[in-house]
Formats: sequence, C-alpha cells, structure tokens
Amino acid sequence: MNSLKGAVPSIMGHSNRKYVVITCKTIPMNEQKNPPYYRLLPVAVFGGFLLVWELSSKFGVFPEYSIPSPMSVAHGFVEETRGHLFDDVIASLFRVMFGFGLSVTLGVPFGLWLGLKPMARAAFLPAVNFFRALSPLAWIPFAVIWFQLGDKPAVFLIWISAFFPVVLATMAAVAN
Repeated sequence: MNSLKGAVPSIMGHSNRKYVVITCKTIPMNEQKNPPYYRLLPVAVFGGFLLVWELSSKFGVFPEYSIPSPMSVAHGFVEETRGHLFDDVIASLFRVMFGFGLSVTLGVPFGLWLGLKPMARAAFLPAVNFFRALSPLAWIPFAVIWFQLGDKPAVFLIWISAFFPVVLATMAAVAN
C-alpha cells in the first residue's frame, strides 16, 4: 500500500471508506525520446508570429503608429544602438548600483542593530513593516516633489525599494 507505481489509479479501502489515488511517474527531459525536429518548433512558432505581425502591418490591420512592423522596430533598434543607447544603459546601471549600494550600506547596520537588540526591534519593527508594505510606486510623487527631476528621485525609489527588505533579512538572520 505504501508503494504507488505508474499512472494507474488504485483503490485503497479501510472499512467503508474508499480512496482513489492517482499518481504519475515523471520522466526527466533527457530520457524522453523526441524527434530532432522538436527543437525547431519554438523557432517555427516565433517565425510564424513574426510573419503574422508583418502581414498585419503590411495590410493595415493596425495603424503604423500603434503597432509598427517588425522591420520598423528592427530599424529603430539599430538607430538607437548607434545613438545613445550605451549612455542610457550606463546611466541606468549607475542609478541601480548607487540606490542598491546605499540601501545595503544603511540597511545592513540597521538590520544588525535590530537583530541584536530586542528593545530596538520592539521599538522600530512596526515602522519598518509599515514602510515595507508601502508600494514603491506610492513614493513617486514624493520623490519628484523632494528631489525634482533627474537621477536623485530614481536613486531614492531604488533605495526605498531595497532598504526595508535588506533590513528585515539582516535582522532575521542575526536574530535567529
């Protein structure tokens, strides 16, 4: 009764109760014997999607300004990579690294302190949990009002998104 084999339903009974147990045997992907052309199916599906997209663009099913053709998208991507895409990626990486680095730099010591001092944990944990529960999107108006436009509001939003999880993870690791 303890060994259940295959995908064959079995009926086990105790007095008047009957249970149907259905089990399935899983086969690892490398043991399945699929024909070699199965590997080309995702490529064919993607190609079919591109073909339908191109034809719907060509025959004007959707306006060009709302859904451009795949060729227009590829042309725009090439123009963008020749332009300032690299500079934009560097600027975004700077914001993410600075915001996350700031949250780790401030969050780990604060989490260590909360984890080591039960009185501090009792005092600050409700506030930490309150601010952690707030969506980072709710902070956008405050970030724009406090820091105007530029890198500062983006860094602040990344910091506020990562700070409270870092504090809580550090506190939990030290407290346990």
